Amino acid sequence: MKHLAITIVLMSCLTQLMAQGANISSLFKSNMSKADEAFHYLDYRTAQYYYLKELDKAPDNKQAQLRVAECYLKLDDSSSAESWLAALVDSVGTEPKVKLLYAEVLRKNGNYSEAKKWYQRILDNHGNMMGSALKLAFLKNIDYYQRNPELYEINSLVINSPQSEFSPQLKGNQLIFVSSRKQETMIQYQPSTAHNDDEVMLKYFEVPLDSIEISESVHPLAYGDLLKSKFHDGPLWFYSEKKKVVFTRNNPKNTSVKNGARLINLEIFFADCNADGTWANVQAFPFNSENYSVGHPTLNANGTSIYFASNMPGGFGKSDIYVSHLRDGKWSAPENLGPEVNTAEEEFYPYLHNDSTLFFASTGLGGFGGLDVYISYRQHGSFTNAVNMGAPLNSAHDDFSILIDDSGRKGYIASNRPEGLGLDDLYAFTSNYYFVTGSVYEHMDSAKTVLGASISVFNAEDNQTTNITSDENGEFKIDLLYDKNYTFTVKKDGYSQLEPLVYSTYSKGIGYDSIKLKLWKHELFVKGKIYSNESQSVIEGALVTITNTATGTQQSVQTGTDGVYAFLVYPNEKYRIDATNEGFLPEGYNLNTDNIYYGELLNDLVLEEVFVDKATVFFDVDKYRFSTEAYPELADILKTLKRFPKSTLNVTAHADSRGTVEYNQKLSDRRVATILNYFAANGINKFRMKGKGFGESLLLNTCSDGVDCGEDDHSKNRRAEIKVQTTAPPNEVQ
Repeated sequence: MKHLAITIVLMSCLTQLMAQGANISSLFKSNMSKADEAFHYLDYRTAQYYYLKELDKAPDNKQAQLRVAECYLKLDDSSSAESWLAALVDSVGTEPKVKLLYAEVLRKNGNYSEAKKWYQRILDNHGNMMGSALKLAFLKNIDYYQRNPELYEINSLVINSPQSEFSPQLKGNQLIFVSSRKQETMIQYQPSTAHNDDEVMLKYFEVPLDSIEISESVHPLAYGDLLKSKFHDGPLWFYSEKKKVVFTRNNPKNTSVKNGARLINLEIFFADCNADGTWANVQAFPFNSENYSVGHPTLNANGTSIYFASNMPGGFGKSDIYVSHLRDGKWSAPENLGPEVNTAEEEFYPYLHNDSTLFFASTGLGGFGGLDVYISYRQHGSFTNAVNMGAPLNSAHDDFSILIDDSGRKGYIASNRPEGLGLDDLYAFTSNYYFVTGSVYEHMDSAKTVLGASISVFNAEDNQTTNITSDENGEFKIDLLYDKNYTFTVKKDGYSQLEPLVYSTYSKGIGYDSIKLKLWKHELFVKGKIYSNESQSVIEGALVTITNTATGTQQSVQTGTDGVYAFLVYPNEKYRIDATNEGFLPEGYNLNTDNIYYGELLNDLVLEEVFVDKATVFFDVDKYRFSTEAYPELADILKTLKRFPKSTLNVTAHADSRGTVEYNQKLSDRRVATILNYFAANGINKFRMKGKGFGESLLLNTCSDGVDCGEDDHSKNRRAEIKVQTTAPPNEVQ
């Protein structure tokens, strides 16, 4: 019952074919015809026998070679299947499905490097056949899933037999499971598709947990003679405080026919559990059908939601997992759990733990080969993308029907891995680590992840630190010990962490979590303009220096024509910003960026000019030569310059707004030149002088273009400001 239908071959014609008294026409059938007929009726041992006889006569028969490989697979001999397929895949005209089958067998046999090559070929040449992209993606990351052999401690149970044991359940102190083992006290029934001669019907067995290491303690489950049948019993689930049970059973009255084989579909039944252990009041699940199977049920704690596997029409693949809800005493129409769980292949054995965690087995999500166990969490009404539980819980073989005990960290699982005793065996396991995946992203934009970030994970109890790095997608993975407190600290140049993340595994059970670490990108700036207190204009060439007061590190810039300075600063630091310029007193301020992570901090600085004399002269309209009234002012400035031989002269000239901007700029430049020429002609060295024209850009009033002003107002803007400056402070000037 690993799959969703029990197959009973209608053997009438095949039996006649093989019987000693076969009719004369069958004696003349070719080996190939006999093999195809047996394969058609799912009798793989007989089919393989005749395919091999055919190949003795026609060793190049590609169809017979493929069928031999398929028979080996059906009979659980994937190693032999690989050998036969290897001889086929490079042949000219090999069908894509044969290449895919070869990739699947390579993966099942643990030959992951070769499997990866073949999945890539399939994707390149034939597209995403049967989820090849998912399988290739898993194989590319297989080192992660095989990263630590100590992720789980796993041990085979002594109660295993040479037959199948699977689907464990706990009821009180009893472990209940499904097995095909022989029983001395009952008539044995054998399915016609059994792989081994001693494989019989599936029934329930139980063993006390305190005697689980004693094989003689296993007994058939006594659930009532009325419920016993000669057909398969399958996975079951106890709920409502173990007072109710839901179970899987095949119903011989509910069949369909495929390829001449009678497919007995699985059905789900509910029953009450009496105090004496018997079951009563059996009710069929209303969505049992003669056209498809439903089975492998699991319910939430109060029995109002049932999850199950089914191959009903409309699914994503061969079998999917569905949910139905009990509403007003009736089960709702089944809902497919969607592509986060289901694939184009097979999903079986759902197991709902703590009403929110879904474990299930799948062949379609990549994996090591065969069935692997996956985990998905129910969040906001839907399930998260399934995650492989990793090795050694999963293997290259079939791993399925997981059960977690009350501790949340131990449980049981069925597997047909080769070191087992029988076909499918039960294993006890303990989870030793809790999986954490995460991403590092920018605080202001969670869509932007940060690659190459250094992450320090500190375990305070053990005083141990693990260092990891976010990958090219900004993601990271780490396994954490249970019952510990961890601190995640992340660093990267150009970023700051708001505060470390504290994470506890004290309440965690088997599973995984996803976390996000926030980093503030260093987009915090301090900027401003440097102004003169006299002219109220920006100062070009001012030197601005920022100092980190904790580290002493400095950085300097000179202002341009716009007078702007700007520095990148970091959160939670203290700085000092100072501005200096020749002829001005230094000015500065302190900056504290505590809890500031993003944006621009605007701070303008006004420098006080240091001068020993100044004068303002005015010009007539459209003239660049100063009037005779200006001579006394200029003569006083000349005396000061000669008195202070180390002083400098600074001239700024302006125009009113009449005329074009270009013309007024040239006019103000000429006014500067006229005044500088005056002082040069009177013996002042040109290296002591500087000047600049500002055109109409620095008006003293509102008389700009388009404003109706009188001549008196305009005349105030036709000026030159002349200053004698010295590097000595004012109180040192004599």
